[in-house]
Amino acid sequence: MFLDFILSIKDNINHNVYITDDIILRTIKNSIQFLSEFIPADIHIYKICGDLVTCIGEAKSSIYPSFYRRSHIDLTFNVSQNSILKKTLDEKKNVKGYQGEIYNNFPLYQYSYPILNSNSNIIGILLIERSIFETKKWLLRKWFYDELVEYLISTIIKKGLYEINYLPNFYPSDAIIIINNEGIINYSNNNAINIFSHLGLEIPLEGNRIQTIINFDKYNIINQEVNHLFYKQELIIGNNNIEINYIIVETYIILLIKNLTEIRKKEKEIKVKSVIINEINHRVKNNLQSITSLLRLQKRRIDNPEIKSIINDIINRINSISIVHEYLSYSDIDAVDISEVIKKIAEEIINSYSFLNKIIKLEFNFDDKLIISSHKAVSIALVVNEIIINSLKHAFEDINECIIFIEFKILNNKFILNITDNGKGFPENFDIKKNSNLGWNIIDIIIKDDLKGEYSIYKNTISIAINLDDLVPNII
Repeated sequence: MFLDFILSIKDNINHNVYITDDIILRTIKNSIQFLSEFIPADIHIYKICGDLVTCIGEAKSSIYPSFYRRSHIDLTFNVSQNSILKKTLDEKKNVKGYQGEIYNNFPLYQYSYPILNSNSNIIGILLIERSIFETKKWLLRKWFYDELVEYLISTIIKKGLYEINYLPNFYPSDAIIIINNEGIINYSNNNAINIFSHLGLEIPLEGNRIQTIINFDKYNIINQEVNHLFYKQELIIGNNNIEINYIIVETYIILLIKNLTEIRKKEKEIKVKSVIINEINHRVKNNLQSITSLLRLQKRRIDNPEIKSIINDIINRINSISIVHEYLSYSDIDAVDISEVIKKIAEEIINSYSFLNKIIKLEFNFDDKLIISSHKAVSIALVVNEIIINSLKHAFEDINECIIFIEFKILNNKFILNITDNGKGFPENFDIKKNSNLGWNIIDIIIKDDLKGEYSIYKNTISIAINLDDLVPNII
């Protein structure tokens, strides 16, 4: 039943799908790395444009030396300069090129295949170059290898007309098993023998039915994907995560088998750590909010306006840090979108100063989202907090409609943050260092010492510049 399902995939095809020439070429290009590892061979894909051909893709095997030292990507030339490509273009059929001539110390065997679109127009050429040394290892089964390679190439080219998926990545450590349409194993590489031995499946592979060795009904399938080019499933076999890709090529099915056990373990570890970190950030945020609640209770018991103002400033500083941890509690990484943080801080400060009986408007202009490390986000949050509070305290004494404009932009690999208000502006020759205000001292120390940035003050604007490399986390 399982084998019937796999074989039914190739018959359940919608040939009425229209795919553009560029997508056909791109899909085939994405499959040539698999082909290069499987044969192995040097592979180039060329796009036809009149009398010119351009190399748009290439692949080299990781287990066999390449014929070429330089990349051919974007190489453009007249098709008449290459006899095998010209013959392929003229005859619209598969063409043999060099057949054993020594090239860079290896016997070069060339095969060229036309790529046709749905209108049977040739739009590209697939050039495959391999060494006879590799095919010799198949000995008496060379006919089987040659037939399988031809089927695989034909499958990739034909299915590019109606299938935008491409073959999965193939690595030297992956296991390969090839079965016929009756489920008999015709070939298995050493990696397959090692994996099956590790899984406790001791039956010899070649000559046996695949379902005798792997009882598919017995194992739990946790993930699967079906398209016209291959069928992929992930099985739980014992304590192992095994991914099997079934690639259908005419009368054969290629099983590409990967042991994902260690990868899945690492993913689980990362997920658990992420949950723990998120929970920590959530608790930090809650603890900070508890502190601010206690400070608000204390503030209500105080009649001295100056002390109330100091407590209110402390509350806003704690809130700025709390906002960063709030965003971190919903993030999978130790980084936040600084634009969201700045907006939230500004809005919360404005709400806390509603007793001023003034109309206060906030305006924002951000280049785009910018993800920065949490440590730097806390520092910027505190700076923004101090600047906005300074405006609310000192800039709007004689103004009822108050506007605070915040923008940031990325310029010359620098994060530029500008905060402007429509208030009375700074006094002439204003110097932060000579001002004993705690808020200004916080701004000066954080920008220079922590953020390694610089700032300048104009009439109604504070402009801050920080190197982008100092803000963006390494994990992004």
